[in-house]
Amino acid sequence: MLLEQMRSLLHQAAPRCRVEACFVGVGEPSLEKKLEELKDAFGAGGAVAPYLLFPGFFLGKIEKTLGDFQFRNPAAKIFLAGPLGSDDFLFEAFPEGFEKFQ
Repeated sequence: MLLEQMRSLLHQAAPRCRVEACFVGVGEPSLEKKLEELKDAFGAGGAVAPYLLFPGFFLGKIEKTLGDFQFRNPAAKIFLAGPLGSDDFLFEAFPEGFEKFQ
């Protein structure tokens, strides 16, 4: 499954980070469920790095989902990176393994 392969590659590139994978549109686990599942782990903060073929609609849905989650959980500090491949944060976070995604 592509989602698990992506999760595994990200984890290999940043082994000190917890890397989870989920879906925004159709599929399980959903972003909403994953955020709720992991909310206790966000004490130190977290990041959502979208991997999208069509970022327009889905990126807006991710932004809304994160906004709603942070409204309900104000202590959670979550950073939304740009879609994979276009955000400098990701190049810094995954310097050795990032080439595998391009």
